[in-house]
Amino acid sequence: MKRTLTILVTILLAASLASPARAATIKVTVPGFDFPDGLGWLVGPCPGGVENPATDFYYARGAYIGSHATGFHFGGVPGGMAGPQAWVEEPTGLATFVMAARQETAPAAGAPDDGYFTVLYDPSGSDFSGGYYWARRSLKAATSDWALWGDFADVSMDWWWHDGAQNWTNVADTGTIAALATSKGGDGSGALLSIEFGCAGRNFFMDELQIGVDGDTSVYDFEGVPADTDITARVGRNQVEREPGRVVITHGQSRFLLGDGYGYGDGVINEGFFDGSATLYRSRHGQRGYTVVGTKGFLSTGYARFNEAPTRRTRYYIRSRSDFAFWEDSNSDVLVIDVRRRIRLTAADREVRRGRPIAFSGQIYPGDRAVAVRLQRRTSRGWVTLKSVRTTRGGRYAVVATARRLGFNTFRIQVGTVGGNLGAVSPSLTVKVNRNPPPASPSSTVVNPTPPDYVDDDLKARASTGARRTAGPGHPSAPVIEVSTDGPAGYAPLVWSR
Repeated sequence: MKRTLTILVTILLAASLASPARAATIKVTVPGFDFPDGLGWLVGPCPGGVENPATDFYYARGAYIGSHATGFHFGGVPGGMAGPQAWVEEPTGLATFVMAARQETAPAAGAPDDGYFTVLYDPSGSDFSGGYYWARRSLKAATSDWALWGDFADVSMDWWWHDGAQNWTNVADTGTIAALATSKGGDGSGALLSIEFGCAGRNFFMDELQIGVDGDTSVYDFEGVPADTDITARVGRNQVEREPGRVVITHGQSRFLLGDGYGYGDGVINEGFFDGSATLYRSRHGQRGYTVVGTKGFLSTGYARFNEAPTRRTRYYIRSRSDFAFWEDSNSDVLVIDVRRRIRLTAADREVRRGRPIAFSGQIYPGDRAVAVRLQRRTSRGWVTLKSVRTTRGGRYAVVATARRLGFNTFRIQVGTVGGNLGAVSPSLTVKVNRNPPPASPSSTVVNPTPPDYVDDDLKARASTGARRTAGPGHPSAPVIEVSTDGPAGYAPLVWSR
């Protein structure tokens, strides 16, 4: 997170601090070092000090106005200084220039001056590319408390002239900034005013920079940018995503939630990950508020890891705490994990005949009661719902459909979004429907009838002679053969019919 800053002079001439028609006080909140137009900062050597001082931008709770302040961190190494620099477009009207500052530690005995107030004024209108007037006042902080420095608009300065090359001349002019600008022909390219601290190696914070021109005052509140926390989720086998916002899993799956924290080294864009701890908070479906899941440590090169397997929609966020005292605790964005239901589907038979029932059963997970499940069959027009039933205890269900369409039929169960779970469909299942066979021929048995006994009256009359008439097979009207077995010799049979 440490980095060495070369001398940086930010001169922003694109915006004006010109006064509106009426006198007014304008408050400007500066987030970290994202300075507005007309305001920048300097980092450079103190007189006889370090040419390229190593420093960090700084941030802390507590402020002269507001709740936080920004500053510069020197780590106890003297010789360098830093601070804000403002461009005043109309120095002839400058009436106020003050700033609040606080040194983080008390001064050491015999320590050098802490910093300087410096002014550059260009009367030529050449944007400081040629000569300019220059003046400086030393600053020494006697305590570590907040103090208001200035008003430098009222201070008489000892002015020097710089010719734009290497030559400096003491012009023997003394007076305020506005007085010098008025005496030298007007506003020109304006004036650059800076307040810098750090020559004694003390870290410092700054706040409430006031710049008043012609009765109008701009008040800059250096609020700073706090540390930040990320919640990162594994969204694929080898893929993680920072602040994904929403992750969808299927019931029974789990996800690693990863937490870490970082602070903006420059208050704006150059973040540096720090060592610290992360606390995971969870809010289940239907729950009010959040509960603590647990706390784990992390390094600047890694994450705190939490493995979560929610069964219904659940919200999470992580709060990180840095091991470095000057970073505040911070919360991540909320991550929502939506859980899709899992569905089991079974068919009692995988092959049936047309017109017969097909019995399906199964279970949904989580096993909620009274959830509508729909049996669907795939057609050329898509999935068509055949029947709808509701689950019973444990999420179980049973549904029966009639086999109507010959061939292979594909079925599935569909459940809508309800009870904190996303809707889902089961894996598809195929049942073969066969034709019915042709009707079988009925069995039959044919038996020849037993002929009835039949005796003719004439046969009875001849019984004494031994003659007998016997009816032939079939109906009594059928031809009858008369046979004699014991009649007189030579008796011939006669054909007889009734």
